[in-house]
Amino acid sequence: MHSKISTICFAILMLVLVTMCNGRSMNEISRNTIANLFKDLKDQKVDLPRLSFGKHARRGEAAEYSMNPELRSVLAGSNADKNNLHSDINKAKSDINNELVDSWRKFRADKAAIDLDIDESNAGKKKLHHDINAAKNDINNELADFWRKFLTDKAAIDSDVSKHVRRGEATDSSMNPETRGLLRNLIIQNSLDKLIGALDTDND
Repeated sequence: MHSKISTICFAILMLVLVTMCNGRSMNEISRNTIANLFKDLKDQKVDLPRLSFGKHARRGEAAEYSMNPELRSVLAGSNADKNNLHSDINKAKSDINNELVDSWRKFRADKAAIDLDIDESNAGKKKLHHDINAAKNDINNELADFWRKFLTDKAAIDSDVSKHVRRGEATDSSMNPETRGLLRNLIIQNSLDKLIGALDTDND
């Protein structure tokens, strides 16, 4: 009986090896072939060990069933290293995402501060231009007022000079040209002194 079981197990093992060598998976082995082998064992009333693998068994669990302890230990260590690596990768990704979020928030805050400074600078520049234009207008108005007053005073001086010249010519008809010119200059100088004195008084 044991030889029969050994023969059947050997046949199953060979079938699995041939299938794997051909690049096929266990799912591709004929279900009928395996079923017939186990049916033959059942008909001979051979007690087979129960192998229960869950539907979502971890990859490699079926292969580990008959694996020796050393290989199982190596595989377990490899799986642990793989899990640690995935954990480190996920932590690094999380750290990078957090840094990116912090950098973006800082960038937005710095940009808002820069925009505020630009707005304040533009407002100050507009006020400066407004003050400059107001000062220019004030200067132009003062120059215009000064020019109008100057023309008015000049007209009055010219009128006074003409009166004095005519009066002097009438009284001094026999005065020679040099004397009349000197008198005319004195009259003009006197009128200019009065004008300058009036301007100084206005400025005070």
